[in-house]
Amino acid sequence: MFLLLILSVNVKMRFLSFRELSREETMLLSKLRQDNILSLDQEKIVLLEHQHSGIDIKKLILDWGILSEAKLLEFIASIHNLPYFSLKDPNIQLAWDVVSVELLHQVFIVPIRKGDVLYILMPKAQDLPVQDLVRCCVKVPFQWALGTTSEIQNALKQVQKKVDLHALFSDQHHFDDQVISQFLYHTLSNAVNEGVSDIHFEPEKFSVRVRYRYDGLLRTICCFHLSFWSATCIQIKVLSGMDIAESRNPQDGRFSFALSNGLIDVRSATHPTYYGENVVLRILNRNQELRSLKELGYDALTLSTMTQFLSKPEGLLVITGPTGCGKTSTLYAMVHEMDSEALNIMTLEEPIEYKISGIRQTEVREESPMTFAKGVRSILRQDPDVILIGEIRNEETAAMAVRAAMTGHHVLTTLHATHVLGVFYRMLEFNISLTMTAGLIHGVISQRLVRILCRYCCIVQKEALEEPQFHGIQGLLYQAVGCEFCKGTGYKGRKALAEILVMNGVIESMILEQRPYWEIKRALYASGFEDLAMQGKKLVEQGITSWVELKRVIGI
Repeated sequence: MFLLLILSVNVKMRFLSFRELSREETMLLSKLRQDNILSLDQEKIVLLEHQHSGIDIKKLILDWGILSEAKLLEFIASIHNLPYFSLKDPNIQLAWDVVSVELLHQVFIVPIRKGDVLYILMPKAQDLPVQDLVRCCVKVPFQWALGTTSEIQNALKQVQKKVDLHALFSDQHHFDDQVISQFLYHTLSNAVNEGVSDIHFEPEKFSVRVRYRYDGLLRTICCFHLSFWSATCIQIKVLSGMDIAESRNPQDGRFSFALSNGLIDVRSATHPTYYGENVVLRILNRNQELRSLKELGYDALTLSTMTQFLSKPEGLLVITGPTGCGKTSTLYAMVHEMDSEALNIMTLEEPIEYKISGIRQTEVREESPMTFAKGVRSILRQDPDVILIGEIRNEETAAMAVRAAMTGHHVLTTLHATHVLGVFYRMLEFNISLTMTAGLIHGVISQRLVRILCRYCCIVQKEALEEPQFHGIQGLLYQAVGCEFCKGTGYKGRKALAEILVMNGVIESMILEQRPYWEIKRALYASGFEDLAMQGKKLVEQGITSWVELKRVIGI
């Protein structure tokens, strides 16, 4: 049978040879083979799929996860002897002044300056009609360069006119289903473009407040009259597959909507309140690039310790912290850095937020018969090396996670606890003995996310802080101000802050002896342990965040 399959592939390959690929596609496949990024089998599969589906070779490579969008474009740029730039490079400046708004609406380009050179960034190397049009319209010397489609899209959004959401409610007589749909679409699309994680619709006495959760905090974007809420809420329910006649009990649902960069998944939840149903929409943007551990912002020592954790062949690694502290993102970054070629990595998630090539992912839903505990039981029969359990929520899941770790598997999971030692006491609540957890858990990471000061508007702290915890901090302190770039918040982006417990014989013995919390903590400090406060103070000293933000996050 296997021989027949090989013969079939070879026959199809000979058939494919009559269909000429472009020079770019041929050189790209050749270069990927030379660099051992693409195996011979993978090349044959790409060509067969291209022949059958007609999908572009580059898109197939991206969809398969062989290369990231940025890495693929670097290869294409080298083929055409063009420079490649990432708009994340701090040395790059956007140069909108050299291109008219009309031209931007016609073509998909971004003008940038690096040093004294003007470049026109485009996603395709051989788009001759676009190049001819740009040459005619741009009257200053420039050079061509390549940039990723996603980064170009994000840059172009900065110059597009923003939708005035308040104008949608100016004429009550025309507030029909079409306007509601338009309002919801723009509310959602603006949220995706701004990197918002949640949208809140909150009915009050006379109005409904709409708020975005941006960098962990809520911000009001608009309000509208309460009389419009019933129709808007019904449309959200219809989209989410909920019962529109049910308003006294909570409901959950989900839906997807299309943007230029793909489908966006949304989880919706309603909750009855005094003035009407409160609705929260959680945005799951699967089109975002998966961030590495380094990109999440951990310092060098934390990264080194995490890498050591990932090299363990068995045991439990637990990430803890409050909701929204980035636990899931850290888990994804960890499994992404593991060798999926040599290991069988399987996950149980609710929901699957990112699709990772080479990893078997399973979605767990409350309404389905597949629970975390049943999923672990099934995965154990799939010859796994690494198992990712999205969250330990109950006694049954905790027991299955421990069983998996005991039988020689490396289990990565999350658990809600306030600090690293709290994980052991939470496991006790799930009837898992300290003997079991102390022997199986090889590491615990407790983390938070702190907002990063906006580099355009932060200023040196002028007032002295009369707080005991403040003493001992070296260097200048900075405070948030607020500007257009950071939308008046004074902060732009977030950075992970983590304290790490590395299990050793001393700590294991103290846990088994049920020593007091303060005594175990003192032994941890003696071994070089740095808690969240110590890590945070370093960020304050480096001017990365403010003292006020650190207090907000970890409550010093």
